[in-house]
Amino acid sequence: MKTERTGYLFSCVMCVAMLLISSCATKTDSARKAGTDGPLAVLEDPARGESTSLGGTGRLHVSDRCVELELPETGARRLLAWRSAQVEWTSGTIAFTTANGERLTIKAGDSVTVSGEDLAGDEPVVRDVRWVAEPDASCSRDVFIVHDASLVAPR
Repeated sequence: MKTERTGYLFSCVMCVAMLLISSCATKTDSARKAGTDGPLAVLEDPARGESTSLGGTGRLHVSDRCVELELPETGARRLLAWRSAQVEWTSGTIAFTTANGERLTIKAGDSVTVSGEDLAGDEPVVRDVRWVAEPDASCSRDVFIVHDASLVAPR
């Protein structure tokens, strides 16, 4: 009887320990709640490494479904995709952690410069893309993954 009770107690303690460990884990992509990314297209990405390919400088357009960068030279829009470890959507603004660790708040109408990488470049590349928040079908198909961003001072 005592060994059965000890075994049961041990099982209970182990279950509680597992629950505590899983709930105390640091913020992970799977911890993101559905709908909390607003119109952001977000890739599951720990943001290790940085690409410095220039995505462009332009005005940020934010709709209910998309966050796009309008390039002034052509008027074309690029859908901005964000790495999950660097971005949060908060009350209509984008809270972004830059490559040097600074917190940047970006909103609709801001002029920004972004660097990173094209989702689909000129050369075919096999990618394991895991979306935390998939881009809406109505958004631009020209997708640029943001690794770094900066605000452009008004002239």
